[in-house]
Amino acid sequence: MAKKIRIFIVEDDPILSLYLGHELTEIGYDVVGSAESGEEALNRIPEVKPEFVFMDISLKGSIDGIEAASQLRTKYPVPFVFLTGFADEETRQRAKVTQPCGYILKPFDPAELHAVIRLGIPNLSESGEAKLI
Repeated sequence: MAKKIRIFIVEDDPILSLYLGHELTEIGYDVVGSAESGEEALNRIPEVKPEFVFMDISLKGSIDGIEAASQLRTKYPVPFVFLTGFADEETRQRAKVTQPCGYILKPFDPAELHAVIRLGIPNLSESGEAKLI
């Protein structure tokens, strides 16, 4: 038996968040929620217990995605990937210390989504389902 991977989206652009959620659902994942700020993400993620997070770097609120990911890593260790429009070296270096599973630049190719999730979650089938043992 297999179950769908639960994914949470942290993105302050509502249209991009909806598009990302649609693409993830289309390829077989279960999108369990979203947040527009780092603070909201840190509150909601422990409640919905996702197995993977897509995190934008530039967010509404007082903390950016890198700081939210850093706090997330200590409070709720879930694999995540940065999805961002920032490609400068300083941003990449700040992001790197949080140990993400990946770093996808916007605009993204939907095929990249499945590939980066597969890298971050062990025992993942081609259909995007976790193999239960």
